[in-house]
Amino acid sequence: MTRDLQRCCCGKSDVEQLCAYLGIDEKLTEGNVELIYYYDHGKNQPQVLKTVPVIRNLISCEYINGGTKYPVYTINAGNLGNNTIPVTILEQNYPNPFNGTTKINYSLKDSGEMSLDIFNVKGQLVKTIYRGKSGKGSFSTVWNSKDDRGNPCSNGIYFYKLRTGDKTQVRKMMLMK
Repeated sequence: MTRDLQRCCCGKSDVEQLCAYLGIDEKLTEGNVELIYYYDHGKNQPQVLKTVPVIRNLISCEYINGGTKYPVYTINAGNLGNNTIPVTILEQNYPNPFNGTTKINYSLKDSGEMSLDIFNVKGQLVKTIYRGKSGKGSFSTVWNSKDDRGNPCSNGIYFYKLRTGDKTQVRKMMLMK
């Protein structure tokens, strides 16, 4: 989402400019459209799912270079209101590979029990980042490459696992000192 860029270019504070990709044979039509919003600066940031109601007479389409291959849609969706739906997702850590510390972002769609743990390649628990109740929303934590006893971890591949009541996700990261 590039709200600041749009405000700067057009002077409109209620306009959002989005870049969305459709499949080769897909067309944007009337109805509800589900968009996954990546906030801040790219796909390494927490994301949410937003449902946007699109009304046919509020869609306009232009084509790049006057052809029919690359459509650019303008949608006046009106007031989107509070229809943001959090998505449970574990993002890729950043930086990766890392030296010393790395940031892990994740989003939870529901409140409840959750855990975020780090394992070595043997499947042994290295560090429990968090285990307990959590609210829904987007979160960020930093791992300092130390185990649960405070000892520095060695170079290598590690896995971090987010577990919620209904979902488990695992990502790989590499520590290089």
